[in-house]
This record gives sequence, C-alpha cells and structure tokens, in this order.
Amino acid sequence: MKIPFGGGARPDFVLWNHVAREHVFINALAAAGFAYFLGWRAGLAFWSAGVLIDFDHYIDFVYRTRAKFWGFREMFFFHTQIFERLYEKDFLCMEIFHTVEFMAGLTWLAVVIDAPVVWAALAGAFFHHVLDFFHLARRGAWRKRAFSFLEYLIRVHRMKRLGIDGCRHYQKAIEALSGMAKGQSA
Repeated sequence: MKIPFGGGARPDFVLWNHVAREHVFINALAAAGFAYFLGWRAGLAFWSAGVLIDFDHYIDFVYRTRAKFWGFREMFFFHTQIFERLYEKDFLCMEIFHTVEFMAGLTWLAVVIDAPVVWAALAGAFFHHVLDFFHLARRGAWRKRAFSFLEYLIRVHRMKRLGIDGCRHYQKAIEALSGMAKGQSA
C-alpha cells in the first residue's frame, strides 16, 4: 500500500526530508536561540539532543533485523518500508527514546544535575517530540506510535487478543531489505 503523500513525493524522500529539514535544520534554528541566551554549549546540547534522540530508530533497526544489517543506508531503506505501511490497520511502533518514561528519566537527570546544558538537552529532546508529533499529525497517523512502554504493551496485548500480528509490517520491511541486499528490486 502506497501512502498518499501528495505531490507524488516518494516515501524515502518524505522520510529523509523529515529528518534533514525538521530535525537538523529547524533544530539548528531553535538551538541558535539557546546559544544566544545561554551560550554555545547550551545551543549545542539543544541541537544534539534534538537530532541524536533519533538514534533509537537505528537501535530498533539493528534489533528488528537481528543485527544482520548495520548500514545507515539500509536503516533508511528499512524505515522507509515501515513508513509505507503507516496506514495499515495493524501498524504500531514504539521508539524507546520517544517515550514518556525516557523523557521522565531525562527530566530527573536535569533536576539532579541542574545545569543549563542538561536543561537545554531536555528542551531539545522535547522539541524533537513536538516536531515528530506534528509530522505524524499532518499525515493523520499520530496514534500509530506508542508514547509509553505501558501503552505499547497494552496495545500489543489487545492486538494479539484480536488475532492481529503487530510485527507483520516489520517482517515485510526485512524481506524488502533482504531483497535489496541481494540486488533484487524491493
């Protein structure tokens, strides 16, 4: 199933554009404000947290492929395949750094350390979440991501009770990735 992106945009372009434009460029603009008021270290912490929080997508990729693939090109291809399945009824994902529990831990760390750089990193991570929420909301898909470990477990349990395989879309993405790695068209 192809996603109706509008304007004929390819899913891989939309995904890369989201990462480059929203997380690198817009975070850089916001980080400049932090740098102006709180110093360059706070600005760098804001920007770094806002971009590096997406490392959980790489962790998810390595985990889901059982460490058979490691490259960033393969990771973007894999997540493009996942993104193409975004509107399927049984689609559900959770990224560990995009959860309430992770943000609570980061907030606790900011309170304990109480340094402007750590507060700026927390703000950068939160800003990243806001950008992600609007990215998903624009596509009518904000409920496709679980925002908590508990929410994820409850929703997966409910899916299993209904006989729905919540990992099906990951398996299809892995098959497409394996086909690409073998030189076949995916």
